[in-house]
Formats: sequence, C-alpha cells, structure tokens
Amino acid sequence: MRTSILARARSIGSRHVLHALAIGGTLTALLVSFSSSPAAPSVAVRSSPPPAIPFRDYVSGAALIESANQDVMIAAPTAGVLSAMHVRVGDAVKAGDPLFTLDQRSSHAEVATRSAALAVARAELVELQESASKATLDEQRVSTIDDPRAVSDEERTSRRSALRMAQAQVATASAKVLARAAELEAALVSQNERVVRAPMNGTVLNVSARPGEAVGGTGSSAPVRLGRVDRLHVRVDIDENDAWRIRAGTRARLIMRGNDRLMADLQYEYTERYVRPKMSLTGASTERVDTRVLQLVYSLPSDRLPLYVGQQVDVIVEIVKHNAEGQ
Repeated sequence: MRTSILARARSIGSRHVLHALAIGGTLTALLVSFSSSPAAPSVAVRSSPPPAIPFRDYVSGAALIESANQDVMIAAPTAGVLSAMHVRVGDAVKAGDPLFTLDQRSSHAEVATRSAALAVARAELVELQESASKATLDEQRVSTIDDPRAVSDEERTSRRSALRMAQAQVATASAKVLARAAELEAALVSQNERVVRAPMNGTVLNVSARPGEAVGGTGSSAPVRLGRVDRLHVRVDIDENDAWRIRAGTRARLIMRGNDRLMADLQYEYTERYVRPKMSLTGASTERVDTRVLQLVYSLPSDRLPLYVGQQVDVIVEIVKHNAEGQ
C-alpha cells in the first residue's frame, strides 16, 4: 500500500514537470520569433505649413456669407393655406414673378359678393336717375304755365319738392355705387395679395413650405428666402475690444473652414455703425455670452470660391498700429 502511494506521487510530479517544460519551450520560441522579425518601416508624417498671412498686423473674426442685398424673407401677407408653390430652390426670378399662392376660395367668394352688390347699386342708381328725369320734366312743365287757374301754387311747390327729393336720392345712390365699387376694389386687392410676387430680381435661396401647409400665422417662418448671389457679401464679427483697431477700407482675406488653402482677398463694402450683441457663439469655455461685436461687410464674386449663403468662414483683417497715445 505504501509503495503504491509513492509511485502515484512520483507519476503526478513527473507530469507537472513535463507541463512546465512545454510552457517554457513555447515562450522561448515566441521570443526568438519576435527578435528575428524585421522592424516595421517608419512612416514619415508630413505637416503642411500654415497658410501665409499677407498682413503684418491683423485681427481675425468669424464671418457669415450673405447675398449681396442680404436675404429677403418673403412672408405671406395674411394667414392662409398654401395652395401652390411656383418656384424651386435655385430659380432666378424677376420682380413681379409669382412665388407662391394662398388658397383663394374665400377671396373669390368675397369678390363675387362685392361684384353683385355693385351691380345692384348701379341698377338702383339708373332707376332713381329715371325718376329724377321725370320729376325734372314735371317741374319744368308747371313752371312754364303762368295762369294760376291752370296750376295752383300748391302744385308748383309739390313738383319742386319732388324734384329736389329725386335729386337727393340720385346723389345717395351715386355715393352707394362708389362705396360698393371701393368694396369690390378692396376685395380684388385682397385676392391679388394671395398671389405673392417677387419684390426684386434675385435667386430663390430656400423654400420652407409645401402646398397644404398653413403659413402666415403667428410664429410661422417665411415660405421663401430670396437674394442676389451674383456677388456675395461677407459679414465679419470683430470683438468690441479690437474695434478701435479697425479703419474703414482696411484689407481683409477670407479663409475657408475645412481647407485653409482656399483663400480669397475681399473687397471692402462698409462698416456697420452699431456694435451689436454677438449672435454666433463658438461654444468655447472662455467665450463670454455678453460679447458685443463690430460688423464689417466685405464682398467677392460668387464664382471665386465654392461658397454658399449662410456658410461660416474665417476672415483676417489688417489693422493699423497705434502708439500708446492712440495717435
């Protein structure tokens, strides 16, 4: 019994030794293979130099691309349901071209009602004018008879009163015709207002409504955005702390976001004479939400760079050095 226990112990010990030797051999083989494998080739990373700044002293600001005359929001003059949209994004329109139409059923009914009322008023006027003509003849007939035995004074007075009354009725009916005509004109104007037309030559930049949607109500957006894109304006925000550095006519250069190699020199247009609260925030933790900015407006041809109205870009603006006395 004692002999069998010792033999079993020796067998278990020898198996553990064999397992340890196998693991050691595997690790040795792995180390040899890694040490003998060739080193991975190094990849040279080329860093492109930053774009050259053409100005010695400058400030930078975020800018927004606008149409040349700023965007014109074409709103509905009254609340209603859009029945037809006559333009698409990118269409070139001329002043007076229809852009969209509101539902006109109620306006058509109003025009028909006013037209009928005007016809009735005109018929009444014609009838009263006939009565006035008869009263005029009657009055003239009795006024030519001098014999008091043929026509009494009471008859003469009665005929004169009838003529004056007929003339007053004609005047009232004439005024009524004018009033009905004015009502019809107002109804026609209201009907024409439901066909909204372009106030100027331009390009359709955005269409935000579809037939069947309600427009013109409180809080609703303009269905069509219109602007001129033959030349683009670039509105630059300059921090109010740097506003004193800016002079009218100063040079500027646009740098495209996402590709700083796309740049273009800008033409100065004008400077806003009002420092306004900053509307476009970057989200930086150091940015103050009460920042006010001076806005400079530059321009460039629309085919100079692939730019779109509403796009944000960066602009560097040349500044003039001032001494400590501000001279």
